[in-house]
Amino acid sequence: MEYSIYTFKDIERIPELTSLFKTGLGDTSVDHWKWRLFTPNGCEDVPFAVVAEDENGCLSGVSTAIPVYYGPERKKCILFGDWVVHPQHRGQGLIRKIFDKICAYADDNGYEFMITFPNQNSYPILKKYGFIDLNGLSCWNTRNKLFFQNNRKASEHRFKDVVYRYSKQCPDIDTFVGNEGRIYKNKKFLEWKYDLNPDEKYTWLSLWKDGICIGYFVYLLTKGRLRTAVNVYDWEFFGDNIEYFK
Repeated sequence: MEYSIYTFKDIERIPELTSLFKTGLGDTSVDHWKWRLFTPNGCEDVPFAVVAEDENGCLSGVSTAIPVYYGPERKKCILFGDWVVHPQHRGQGLIRKIFDKICAYADDNGYEFMITFPNQNSYPILKKYGFIDLNGLSCWNTRNKLFFQNNRKASEHRFKDVVYRYSKQCPDIDTFVGNEGRIYKNKKFLEWKYDLNPDEKYTWLSLWKDGICIGYFVYLLTKGRLRTAVNVYDWEFFGDNIEYFK
């Protein structure tokens, strides 16, 4: 079967994109994809998706791509987001074709490299497509879990010389500067990624010392039948304050 590979721009076809995503990675909403692909993310370019369409005009595969900056030098790069291929179209090399399309876009628009954070399933595939390990991080290991044992309901508490503040919005700070080996994140990017996400309600835990924010965690509570888990989605420490995050 022949496939067309192109950048997804038709907002009217978002319900079809949502159905495709559901075949591999679960439920999302139309509002989620409008936010994900058609709103500015605080960086130079708007996120986008590249799709594969079969001969019958049906979407068969997709990968999202988020323009971001990397490290304190703010190197311009593409962050691969979630990707999925419909079960009936797997084994056709669609992800490779989609990745090639995104890489061509990056080359044509001055992006220095592509970056992604794989799990155990996607890591072998990405290695096969030429991705290399960066800074010794070979794979995100989902067995390494971070637990918040504190069940406090207070919006703020103090431990030694650090104030811990909980909030539902990104802390009021002008700029977040990514450390070496981290994506550069400014306030607009973080607000886009978490506060404006229509499908999830994240909580921020920011750390303050002498009236200055020294870092943050952003997490989501996932309630199961027997327990509630804390999933940490992002975190950053500023300057030489790493001892507060160990």
